Amino acid sequence: MPVITLSMPATWPAAPSQSVAEAVAGALDLGAGDVIVLETPYVDSARSGPLKSSGHWVLVTLRGSDRGVDARDRAVTAASAAVATWAERSGVGLEGVWCEWLLS
Repeated sequence: MPVITLSMPATWPAAPSQSVAEAVAGALDLGAGDVIVLETPYVDSARSGPLKSSGHWVLVTLRGSDRGVDARDRAVTAASAAVATWAERSGVGLEGVWCEWLLS
């Protein structure tokens, strides 16, 4: 059962948690309730250098057993795409998504 941590700005009116859970479940051929997403909202972020950003970064960390490289890549791609699609539909400025699978 993959457990996903979704770190996004606390100021967002909603989070793409459900979209991410369903996308990862679909990518891994898992059923209802087989993927859990935990939201971790953050208040602020900073970056090195003088650059100002107009968008936000979202961090998505999938934790689970070794399902093989292909399955992990499908899940990471599906989670990233779900966040990007949600942000576009919600009108949320998104600079990028950092997504990774950590073996547990």
